[in-house]
Amino acid sequence: MLMILRWNWPMYLKAFLLVTIGLVVCTQFDGLIRWAILCAVASTIFWSASSLAASWWIYDRSHIFDLKWMQGSPGHWLNLHNGLDEIDGVLKARYPSCTGDTLDIFDPNEMTEPSVHESRRGMHSKADQANWRYLPSSNQAYDTVFIVFTAHEFPRRSARAPLPRSPARVARQRDSRTGRASA
Repeated sequence: MLMILRWNWPMYLKAFLLVTIGLVVCTQFDGLIRWAILCAVASTIFWSASSLAASWWIYDRSHIFDLKWMQGSPGHWLNLHNGLDEIDGVLKARYPSCTGDTLDIFDPNEMTEPSVHESRRGMHSKADQANWRYLPSSNQAYDTVFIVFTAHEFPRRSARAPLPRSPARVARQRDSRTGRASA
């Protein structure tokens, strides 16, 4: 949640200022106008708090980044991220006998949210930059492809829709009955 605050601080600062100004201004009015201003203030507080609570629930409480939810070994893995890589170190520590690659698929023309740019400014990705439309790997080169919390950074549906094609191309096909790679 603290990272969400750090990267989205302008939005939360605007919300704080809106609430503060709203509370000051509402003292100058009575009746319906005062009620409307207080409703706007309450809505701003609710949505800001809800956003932070959801972020805490998803990023902090769920422990999704510890990968304990994953059963078995990832084998030869590929980790795709947009500059903020939360799982590369976990993969290497949790599965030391496995090998993998990490690629930064950040695309400034597609990932336009200010928070993504803010997070990239504070993080120095050591991963190679790659075009998300066509990953620089041979077909079926990896047993597992991770794209944790990256797909949602593509705000346009026209970019999100084809996103799975590239990882699907480089991932080995698995037998649906056994879960084993069929390559």
